[in-house]
Amino acid sequence: MASAPSPQGRNSVILAGTDGLKPDRPAQGMKISGRLLILIIVIATAAGVALTIASFYLNSAPTGTTSMTGTLYVNSSGQLHGSGNYTATYNVTLSSNDGAGRMNLTLIAGSSDSLSVHSYNVTDLVASPYNLTMSLNGRAVALPWISNSTVWKQDNESYIASSGTEAPADQLVGAISPQVFPDLQPGWYVLLVLTVPSQPSDNIPFMVATEGTVVQAPHGGAPAL
Repeated sequence: MASAPSPQGRNSVILAGTDGLKPDRPAQGMKISGRLLILIIVIATAAGVALTIASFYLNSAPTGTTSMTGTLYVNSSGQLHGSGNYTATYNVTLSSNDGAGRMNLTLIAGSSDSLSVHSYNVTDLVASPYNLTMSLNGRAVALPWISNSTVWKQDNESYIASSGTEAPADQLVGAISPQVFPDLQPGWYVLLVLTVPSQPSDNIPFMVATEGTVVQAPHGGAPAL
């Protein structure tokens, strides 16, 4: 006949039953090696930089804060390639903060400088991907974004405005007057071109606040066709 279990044996049975329950154990997660962790960090950082750059180039919100460079071309014949007695090309730099700033002109081509004013107050500037409006010394101008012109090929992907009494329709765009610039005659042809430094040549207009280095325009007269 089997003997009854001793008190110590009962305790052993109870302990054995308890030990059969699911014990508390640390949760087992995915183990990531140091090399894999570094790779994940690098990829995440690169993705963040790419998204930041994309937000600069594709942001369509209008802004009043920007820096631009460009040219102002003048021809007394009243058209782009007319044989006028006077032609001149000026380098243009523009800086605006919250819609207000300055636009400066520097003669880079021409026999003489017909302008007595080379610095203009900029007010009410609003730049969007497809249009730039502002006032220069109180006179309103509007420059649409041009990206596929056959007339101003070298100035594509820029804001452009032009005016001239003898100019054909394909040489006129935007809203500007020679009277914006003192000493120019009312019928003269003026062509103002502004763009953002380092504008990518992919037909994607963009606007960012920048303090880029002034880019000198090429020497010579009117933009080539």
